[in-house]
Amino acid sequence: MARQRLCVFWIKKAIGDVVMVVEVLIMNCQISLQ
Repeated sequence: MARQRLCVFWIKKAIGDVVMVVEVLIMNCQISLQ
């Protein structure tokens, strides 16, 4: 049970990191295009 909760925690953390990277890339692209 605890292991499953830990997996969910790591998955959410990984998704959060990916979203953050994507947002930074999009911001950089918009700055480059202007």
